[in-house]
Amino acid sequence: MNQKIIFCKSDFDALLVLNGEISHLDYIKENSSKIYAADGAANVLLNNHVTPDFIIGDLDSLNKNKLVEKTKNICLVEDKNQDLNDFEKALRFIKSQNKSNILIFGFQGGELEHTLNNWSVLKKYINEFNLTILHNNRYAMPINNSIEIDLKENELISIIPQPTCILKTDGLKWNLDRERLELGFREGARNLTTGTRIKIELIEGEYLLFIDSRY
Repeated sequence: MNQKIIFCKSDFDALLVLNGEISHLDYIKENSSKIYAADGAANVLLNNHVTPDFIIGDLDSLNKNKLVEKTKNICLVEDKNQDLNDFEKALRFIKSQNKSNILIFGFQGGELEHTLNNWSVLKKYINEFNLTILHNNRYAMPINNSIEIDLKENELISIIPQPTCILKTDGLKWNLDRERLELGFREGARNLTTGTRIKIELIEGEYLLFIDSRY
């Protein structure tokens, strides 16, 4: 698919809540998009008076007693495939719903290997969705093409290779000129914008872009 940078609340057509550290519950409550929850995350949502439209996974960690009260508005999607984690199960189901612009909550937290597994799944599906993670007022987006975006002046921006990329940038305090970033060698964390129009030319590879959230 032709990847897009998705910023605004109205641009997302699906909210996906994973079983990690779930922040921005008010945002989830007030949204108008469909809410897709991994079964562990569903307990947190229900305990905070948020009713997901779909709960996806093996459903083993779902609190059935809480669900009974709200079952009329929830569709359970059982997937017992032990070769997939709940993030990937949810993405596969969301794809069947013809949704493509996904805002993700609860991406990190709990066991470190769980977060790293989610990172692997994020990379795996970079060509099939426009994926954005929201955590603590920051966005993280996997990028596989050249982009031009409008940000705030002096905004914190980080570019983390997946696992390597060659970039040329314009509009950053420390610009790159066809330079290679590579995990274990050199990353592009904690740069700053010098204006409002930022250009990142991707010559090779993929990366994660971190910026302030917009909503």
